[in-house]
Amino acid sequence: MPDTPDRQQNEQAPEPPNDPLQRALVQRGQEMALDISILSDRERREIVKQYQEGLIDVRLRADNLNIDILALDGTLRSLSGHVADVTADGNSATVSHTQDSAAGRTEIMIGNTQRAQTGRFSKSQTGEKDWTPYMIGGAVIAVIFAALIIASAL
Repeated sequence: MPDTPDRQQNEQAPEPPNDPLQRALVQRGQEMALDISILSDRERREIVKQYQEGLIDVRLRADNLNIDILALDGTLRSLSGHVADVTADGNSATVSHTQDSAAGRTEIMIGNTQRAQTGRFSKSQTGEKDWTPYMIGGAVIAVIFAALIIASAL
């Protein structure tokens, strides 16, 4: 149905957002661009300030990640060096290390034993909680309650 003058009057254009950053975003093809020419000087300064704060935040995160990666690299070099020294003398060795950092969780197993070759970590090494003691304790408590109930029924 073609647009009539009445229909065009009834349809209102959406109001521009109050947020200066949202007003400055312009659709260009499939990408959004930032056009700050439509903003006041105060709004432009605010957007530039937010942009600079964002850059600082990104740089701090990158530096922290780099520190974690360098620490992990040092740990790997140290562990592999110690294992190489031990195994060079004909001894068997398995070294495992688990580390949580900004880069993520890293699980390392180095050595010349069968366990090291399989690369399987124990539950405690992977950070998984071992519920066995709790289950045994719960079963003991259940048996005690059952015995009390039976004894009181007699």
